[in-house]
Amino acid sequence: GDVVLTLPVLSCLKENFTGAKIDVVVGPRPKEVFAKDPRIGTVFVYDKHADLKEKFSFIKKLRGQNYDMAVDMRGSLIPVLIGAKKRFSQLFSLKNTGNTHKKSTHLDILKGFEIDYKDKGRNLYIDDKDRERMNKMLIEAGINKGDSLIGISPSSKGPLKQWKLQGFVEVIKGTLGIKPGHFKVVLIGDDKQT
Repeated sequence: GDVVLTLPVLSCLKENFTGAKIDVVVGPRPKEVFAKDPRIGTVFVYDKHADLKEKFSFIKKLRGQNYDMAVDMRGSLIPVLIGAKKRFSQLFSLKNTGNTHKKSTHLDILKGFEIDYKDKGRNLYIDDKDRERMNKMLIEAGINKGDSLIGISPSSKGPLKQWKLQGFVEVIKGTLGIKPGHFKVVLIGDDKQT
């Protein structure tokens, strides 16, 4: 979920720095989000649970890339440690309030570039094989090509981000009640989530 909300930043960077090579640092679980994205050069997997020696080795590898710019969505010190010439981080965002949607918080980091995000609707990339597999799953679940789908992920990685089950039930009932028979709800997630 959190990684998906960073994708508009990636789109914005690619649109405004068309010739730039863009690499991504991400944890082990969400690396698949970037695996088939044509905008990405290299996906570096960072394990925050690694020992100190592995972390130093990881930082050294990134320093060796000689990055001109680093944009940090987590508020870490990685941009400083890797020696990027320009560094933008959630730590130094112009606007960082708790009442702002996470997508907006991430995009605010780019205010230092004096560029704005133009939503073009496509931030997530999948290949034809995965698309065929998803279509087959939807058809087997009784969902047809013209159906209006609403995807809901009723789980989270940890209990602090977990909303109550009854809340999801009420949202689904309310959504289906807007135009009975018009929408179909698909629950998404994986078995590793709580």
